[in-house]
Amino acid sequence: MKNLYVLFFVTLLLINSCDNNMVKEEPTNKNPLLTEWNTPFSTPPFDKIKTEHYLPAFEKAIELHNKEINKITNNTDGPTFKNTIEALEYSGALLKRVNRVFSAMTGAMNN
Repeated sequence: MKNLYVLFFVTLLLINSCDNNMVKEEPTNKNPLLTEWNTPFSTPPFDKIKTEHYLPAFEKAIELHNKEINKITNNTDGPTFKNTIEALEYSGALLKRVNRVFSAMTGAMNN
């Protein structure tokens, strides 16, 4: 199963690196993985998520997570539980959310 995730992610990377006219990235506000979900119980809007949404969502989420980590490591205040451990625990929320949807879909869409 783990190999399937790697294969799918590498495939997305290869598709994105091909001719830019083939794969058109949507602006962040049009990517349902990067917007707030106004659905019952905040469930992912599966009917709006397309394969081409995953790579830009992962890239944006990784970029945001790196910024959060840099903010923690570059903090000039003395280390406390709140500004290190707690901040690290809450960092990467978007990355976790995108990954959960991706994992759910790859688990459901195979045989």
